[in-house]
Amino acid sequence: LDGFRADGLIQTTPVGMAPEIDRSPLKKGSLVNFHYVMDSVYNPLATKLLQDAEEMGCMPISGVGLFVHQGAEQIRIWSGMEPPVARMRQMVLTALQEGVSGKMKINNLSDTSGSESTSFPDRSLPRPESS
Repeated sequence: LDGFRADGLIQTTPVGMAPEIDRSPLKKGSLVNFHYVMDSVYNPLATKLLQDAEEMGCMPISGVGLFVHQGAEQIRIWSGMEPPVARMRQMVLTALQEGVSGKMKINNLSDTSGSESTSFPDRSLPRPESS
């Protein structure tokens, strides 16, 4: 990507996903050409790519929002119910921080879950019938 400039970069490969948390799909120096760097990987929360992006002055954006909203849309499509997006996001973050994720840390991590739906009643989702 040398010489290529854009407002943002979206990384959509599994490179950097646990257990291979020391890998990045891009050279650190090439990140200087982007203001935003999003990694669709959410485990670990702070991938090597996002850590490198932050060190290069970019705004790192984790894949947690993408993961949560993808699941929320599936609930919406298959059940017709409005999913508890904020609660789903918190559950994912809690699970990742309690040991599912690598032990990497990032200071200014953002995600894509800006619209939080709270209209879902506080009850469990219907379970599919078992065969």
